[in-house]
Order: sequence, then structure tokens, then C-alpha cells
Amino acid sequence: MQTQSDKLIDKAAAYRLLVAELALTVVVAGGLALGGGRVAAYSALCGGAAYIAPQFVFAHLAFRHSAAEAPRAALRCLYLGEAVKLALTAALFAAVIVLVEPLHFAALLLTFAGLALVNLCGLAVAGSPRSWRQEARE
Repeated sequence: MQTQSDKLIDKAAAYRLLVAELALTVVVAGGLALGGGRVAAYSALCGGAAYIAPQFVFAHLAFRHSAAEAPRAALRCLYLGEAVKLALTAALFAAVIVLVEPLHFAALLLTFAGLALVNLCGLAVAGSPRSWRQEARE
């Protein structure tokens, strides 16, 4: 059963992952600015923003309620957060493609995809056997 302190730990881990993704975006954009030029750098920043902003909204909505205290409300917020995240991602991608000129599409897409991989790895670490052993002891 998830306690309030577990919820806070999960929330903190989610926000730490978002900060790491933001830092990675800045590093990638900085590297591209030095090596690939200004267009590639701001395209990478746009790709990072199109990934991180919806993830932030999802995290905010997903952690509104504790699954242990209010399972229906927690599930509703999880579904709402995912729907908003998908819609916001599509809208941001469309806005960048339509409004940003010139655009280095490879930098945009590769930054977005790289952040998705970082997120996947973060989820894998959070669900590692060490975490399973902790849950088994409880």
C-alpha cells in the first residue's frame, strides 16, 4: 500500500528526472551551438521544451492524489494527465514546425527522442530489482 511518504518520494523522483532532462537539453543545445550552429541549438531547445513541458504537466496532474487514499481520483488524474500530455505534445510539436523558421528538424527530433530514452531509463531504474526488494519487505 502506498503511503503519503511514498507518494512524496515518487513525486520527488519524477521532478528530479524532469530536472535531469532539462539539464541534458541545455547541454545538448550548448554543444550544438558550439559545433552545429545557432539553428541546431535552438531547434534542440524546442525539442526539449516539446518533451519536458508536457511531462511536467503530467507529473503535476498524476501526483495530485494518493492511490492509497483516493484510488479513483488518482486514476482519474493519471488518465487526465496522460491525455493532456499527449495533446500538449502534439500542439507544441505542430507549433514549432509551423512557427519556427529556420528549423533543424534532426536536432528537434533527436533531442525529443533522446529525452524519451532518458525518461524510459529513469523509469527502468525506478522499477529496478532493488525497488522490488524494498516493496517485498513492506
